Amino acid sequence: MHIGLLILITGIFFVYHSTSFADGNEAIAPTTFSIPSEDMFRKENIQQNKGSSPQLPLSKEIHFPSSSPQCFPIKNVILHNQKVFNQYSIQRALNQWKQQLEGYCHFEALLEQDINILNAILYDAGYVTSEVGEVNLFADRELLDITLKAGMIDAVISDKSTKHYLISQAMPVKVGEVLNIRDIEQGIANLKDKPNSDVKIELKAASPNENNKENKKTVISINHIGKGTFNGSLAIHNREQKSYGDWFGTARFSFGNLFQLNDSASIILSSNIDKMKLQGISKQIFFLQVPYHYWRFSLFGYNIKSKNKIIERDTKLQTTQQQHLSFEIQRFFRPSSQRTVTLMGGLQYYTYQNRILNKEISVHTRRSPYITASIEQNYRFQRGGNIHVKFNYKQSVPLNGARLSPIKSVNGVPIFNFNLDSVIPFSIASQQLFYQPNINIQLTKSAIDGLLDKSTIGGFYSVYGFSPDQGYSAANQFLFRQKLSWITPINNQILFSALDYGSVSESRGNIFHNEKKYLVGIALGLEGSFQKLSYQFSYGIPLLMPNKNSNHSSQFHFNGQWNF
Repeated sequence: MHIGLLILITGIFFVYHSTSFADGNEAIAPTTFSIPSEDMFRKENIQQNKGSSPQLPLSKEIHFPSSSPQCFPIKNVILHNQKVFNQYSIQRALNQWKQQLEGYCHFEALLEQDINILNAILYDAGYVTSEVGEVNLFADRELLDITLKAGMIDAVISDKSTKHYLISQAMPVKVGEVLNIRDIEQGIANLKDKPNSDVKIELKAASPNENNKENKKTVISINHIGKGTFNGSLAIHNREQKSYGDWFGTARFSFGNLFQLNDSASIILSSNIDKMKLQGISKQIFFLQVPYHYWRFSLFGYNIKSKNKIIERDTKLQTTQQQHLSFEIQRFFRPSSQRTVTLMGGLQYYTYQNRILNKEISVHTRRSPYITASIEQNYRFQRGGNIHVKFNYKQSVPLNGARLSPIKSVNGVPIFNFNLDSVIPFSIASQQLFYQPNINIQLTKSAIDGLLDKSTIGGFYSVYGFSPDQGYSAANQFLFRQKLSWITPINNQILFSALDYGSVSESRGNIFHNEKKYLVGIALGLEGSFQKLSYQFSYGIPLLMPNKNSNHSSQFHFNGQWNF
């Protein structure tokens, strides 16, 4: 007897898209200090101004007048005005859509669904004012003839006093081209990314034109462009190394359109306040950024000078000075309204001097140029969440005039950095919370310059609960920080807790846990604001370290800032 067996196979696919401070202080060893990265500067010191995107029209759906059980074979699909959409990605999507129809037999109900998919392709690609127009099915010729109604830019208008070159510089749009909302969003970012920007952008339907009823037209209205803007802040804090002082002051000044190039610029001055002490530290930082369409050009630099006692009970000083200048070019891509991809490349130049009793220690002198390249991706999702990922490559180069390390084997070593940080919103019992994980990894294939390139753990900016004076450094680093924030019912008050883990090593093999150089710390804190005053309190507690007998005490950090 023959028995037929029916076997159902179900497949499930998952796609899931920092000089250790030596424990001892040598007399001629260079003093190390916290060096600000450009990424940290952008996040902590540039005023982030939220831009608003224009209200998007709803995608139009096409409905056939009637349905029929008859199947129509389609050999050819013609899309009129397809070449108007000149981006490679949209051309590929349109061609793929046509290929899925050609050579098959279709029912009217399925064709209606396919036409709606075509509308969705245009909308998802950013062509929110474009849509499917006339649709003709010629059954006898097995031809589907479709006209795409391209939403064109009719005019770009602004205040009478506006300098029009500012619009053409910031907005990657032209009259007579197809409107793409990605271009509008990039223009908004270029115009809004400066202090106290009040630029307003509106999209308005153009008046009907009897001579051109085929395409829809839109007027882009832009106001309040080119006006110089300014804001600033004064802060007092205790986040620096204790050997330089107990309290520090920081003044920040930010300017918009200072050079009338849609530019944004910032200057930061920081120093220890308790000047009665011989030792101390001072920092001067500047940043300048100029946008052009999907490009941005930036200059970033700092000068940091520190003084420290050679011997605790003596007045003889060691002076360390480090300077940095970098030029970077960025190219933005916007695959969607939620996702931004940025390619970056640039040059960096570091100088380093170490003096003891006003005598320069020549082996510590550096004039080191670097080349850099990186790719960055940012994805925004609902309720204020986002995921940010960045890969960075850096390598010193022996240009004319350079003075690299006298240890030749540490020069020209590629350094790779990976950073992932995210904001994940969620709620428990109607209470709004945010989970913020951050992972930072540095990898090298061999030893690197200890004065400029090594990563450090310990301190407010890496592992809570430890002083930077007592941290560790090495060529390779793994840092995992976690922060949980609760938005309290009291207006503008946030309670947070943090758990940090950091490990550094000279070898990549034990980067995730070097039993001789690792730190674990926790913290509790409050941050908030009242009118023009913002503040943060945090109390860090050391949990785990290699030497349990080490003198690591809890760290209290305070930052009070007045904004103007």
